[in-house]
Amino acid sequence: MVLDRESLQAIAQIVDETLEQKLEQKLEQKLEEKLDRKLDEKLEQKLEEKLEQKLEEKLDRKLDEKLDQKLEGRLERILDQKFAENNATLKEELRSEFNLSFARVEHSIAKLDSRLCRVENDVHDIKLDIENNIRPQIRLLAEVYVPAAHEFRQAATDIREMKSSIDVLNLTVSRHSKLLENRECINENPSDYSQKL
Repeated sequence: MVLDRESLQAIAQIVDETLEQKLEQKLEQKLEEKLDRKLDEKLEQKLEEKLEQKLEEKLDRKLDEKLDQKLEGRLERILDQKFAENNATLKEELRSEFNLSFARVEHSIAKLDSRLCRVENDVHDIKLDIENNIRPQIRLLAEVYVPAAHEFRQAATDIREMKSSIDVLNLTVSRHSKLLENRECINENPSDYSQKL
């Protein structure tokens, strides 16, 4: 069985359309996966950074609290020993030093609390930014891309159909032109035509 040019063109067109549809589906799927992956990576990275910072600050605060507790206990023992030695002056100096250290620690804790509050506010702002800015923009991008892709797909189909119609029209015109030439030859000189055959 021999396929003519029109059949081959039709087969080629079907193969092209099928391949193009599969490529468009794959491209669309890959794009969505990549967008989701990138968004997840960015979110995870930012949250990880903020979480690390927050954990570090909490650890510092807890460490300071533990140190304060241990320092307080040790200072109390030292004070008791010195008191037992009847050295009231030294005890007062140690207490004032302890209070000064404790005030510094309290000041440091207040700073840490302030910084922790700022971090919590920053995390909240990042979450709001993601919810209010990034996600809607991604949705908008998807909403714009998908209809445009469908329009391009339809335009490609229309162009292929026009090309096929033009090819058929060209083939028909060339056949008719040959038939008309042959008829003119027969009408002008029938004996020449029979010699050509």
